Amino acid sequence: MYLTSHHYDLKVGARGSKSFCTLSTVIDCDAVNASIFSEIGPVSIALVGVMTYLAQLLLLLGVKAFSDDEKQKLSRFFLYVSTPGLITSIFLATVSAVVLKPFCIMCTTLHALNVIIFGCAWIIVGGTNKFGHIKEDVLSLFKSGDKGGSRGVLFILVCVPLASLLVHGMMNPNSDQIDRLVQNSIADWQTAKKYDFFIEGAYQVG
Repeated sequence: MYLTSHHYDLKVGARGSKSFCTLSTVIDCDAVNASIFSEIGPVSIALVGVMTYLAQLLLLLGVKAFSDDEKQKLSRFFLYVSTPGLITSIFLATVSAVVLKPFCIMCTTLHALNVIIFGCAWIIVGGTNKFGHIKEDVLSLFKSGDKGGSRGVLFILVCVPLASLLVHGMMNPNSDQIDRLVQNSIADWQTAKKYDFFIEGAYQVG
């Protein structure tokens, strides 16, 4: 959530928005979090990540709570959802190293977390053909529970982009909020202590 909140602070240039993990030109969370690679369309990729983690948590809870047959299917969905997270982490880590150059400590930590989550999902599914049921699993998303369907999983998956857009709309400042930020910044500047750099007797040009 910190990366999400900080991303929107950077977008509007909020006062004091420098990240605690911006330490140098090499370790610079702000440079990474404000880059074009930090968004999927208009939405912060960190926000999509938060919603995806919540979806994964719900699937994992389902693996623990339901019958053995349902557990196996939910564990496969857990793997399916974890796979894009792994691919995205590899892509963003490569972009950070090759294109952006600076590294974000928190982003790198989340990349490592996504690798761990994928590894856990891989182990939970078991067997050798991890993606062998993907076609029937996708079709089951559109069937009711009494017919062996998984509409509950479909609801969870649909909620990821919808919730991301909803929270984005709540956090993304509108024109009135930006105007208030500008006015507050101007007021802070006008009331700030003024310094006189004129030195009596110093050489002056013009």
